Amino acid sequence: MLANRCEFQLFHEKRAVMKLDVVIPTYNRANLLSVTLRSLLSVAPPSDLQVQITVVDNNSSDNTAEVAKRFPVQYVFEKRAGRSSALNAGIAAGQGGLVAMIDDDEVISDTWYQKIADCFREPGLDFIGGPYHPKFEVPPPKWLSSNLRGAVGWMDFGDQPRQYGPDFRGLLLGGNVVIKRELLERVGPYNTSIGRTGNRLMIGEDDEMYERLLRVGARGMYFPDLIVQHWIPKTRLSKSYLRHWKFWAGVSEGILDLQNAERVPRIFGMPRYRFGRIARAPVNAVRRPSTAFQEELNLWSFLGFFYGRYWIKPNGS
Repeated sequence: MLANRCEFQLFHEKRAVMKLDVVIPTYNRANLLSVTLRSLLSVAPPSDLQVQITVVDNNSSDNTAEVAKRFPVQYVFEKRAGRSSALNAGIAAGQGGLVAMIDDDEVISDTWYQKIADCFREPGLDFIGGPYHPKFEVPPPKWLSSNLRGAVGWMDFGDQPRQYGPDFRGLLLGGNVVIKRELLERVGPYNTSIGRTGNRLMIGEDDEMYERLLRVGARGMYFPDLIVQHWIPKTRLSKSYLRHWKFWAGVSEGILDLQNAERVPRIFGMPRYRFGRIARAPVNAVRRPSTAFQEELNLWSFLGFFYGRYWIKPNGS
């Protein structure tokens, strides 16, 4: 028995050390950033996981730089606007074999580092993701249906581990993801023509990266216990915010369609199914009044897609 214990201890002592870079893109949210950093630094990683935290200041005008430099983290300034540019700068600034991305309004669970280490000790795993559990500033409104939760930052795909791919409809959430560096180098940087810039709530850089990972045959897993808690302010819990969000999500989709068009029937260059969705919206809203707001959001998405595909320039101007 004693010999077995010694062999177990020796195995753990000789276990190779993994290096994890945690990249946090941030813009004008110094107060939230300090909470995120305290969370990351308050949790002790396992002995075989070496962690470096990198804060990427995306040209903030508040005291982000001052806040970041109070903590034992690497500070990077990225002038080019956009979350994708900030992510690329943070990834380039590190050397760890694993790269984690979280947002500046999140805190990690006490087991987050341990889960990462456990996952990547297993061979053949290239990336992992997990849920966003909400921390609301105010109680969510009753009209916030389950299919709108993602728009405010509340994402959960069940309590069972799942492999990413065509049989799993979950998303790879960009605020709670870990990817092998060698894989990121293989598929290339995040797409800088999409993603949030200032008040433009464009999205899609995470989905586009996810699709590239799958195309090269990378193996990824969703783990329900890889948890971050996401701050959701009351400003997000309004219909005006969701209209704004849905429009800019449509803009991102339009830009991506321009770059790599879907092979689907089209009308005036637009996917035909989008016209069908809009045509059915009034009927659906009358038949099921509870879905009227969702049908309205489909219209905002359509308008955003049109704007993104035909009017907005790739650099966001």
